[in-house]
Amino acid sequence: RFLALVCAAFTASAADWKHYRGPTLDGITQEKLPPSITSREPKRLWSIKVGTGTATVVTSGDRVYAMGHEGSDDVVRCLDAGTGREIWVHRYPQELDPKNFEGGPRATPTLDGDRLYTVSHQGDLWCLDANTGQKLWYKHYQEDFDGDRPDWGYAGSPTVEGNLLLLDVGADSGSTLALDKVTGKTVWKSGDDDAGY
Repeated sequence: RFLALVCAAFTASAADWKHYRGPTLDGITQEKLPPSITSREPKRLWSIKVGTGTATVVTSGDRVYAMGHEGSDDVVRCLDAGTGREIWVHRYPQELDPKNFEGGPRATPTLDGDRLYTVSHQGDLWCLDANTGQKLWYKHYQEDFDGDRPDWGYAGSPTVEGNLLLLDVGADSGSTLALDKVTGKTVWKSGDDDAGY
């Protein structure tokens, strides 16, 4: 089964939604639909299949970033918000791993300026150039940080705080990590809790 991303037309301008649960981290938008759209169904501008998974999209300006699973790969896409045209695609090998649901990536990407951070259910952490999709750096939760993958896979989205990228890897030697968001180098680690969803 594929998640289809559908874009509907209305006249209100959309605020950037750069990470899980939106601009204020509460899942609530302050935008209001114009009266002309509340009484009828919006016109569909475009739709696209972005792959299997439970990751939601993030947006900024005229770009939409989506993550899903196709064939034997996880796929990260940058799309034109007005047309649905693919601007770039980043693929890497990954198992689907269904477990009482279809499987695929669980964590919503995080956009910070010109960088997009994504996490696979197996712990692949990518820092991609948001304009081109090129790899800036890569880490793996188990291989680089001794992370302990939860039963349902990694689902926690990266969080940017200032110059830090905060991660929930579930390692005994530091379950919560702070990396330099530009270089990927570890700044600090703390705790020994299991990774959360």
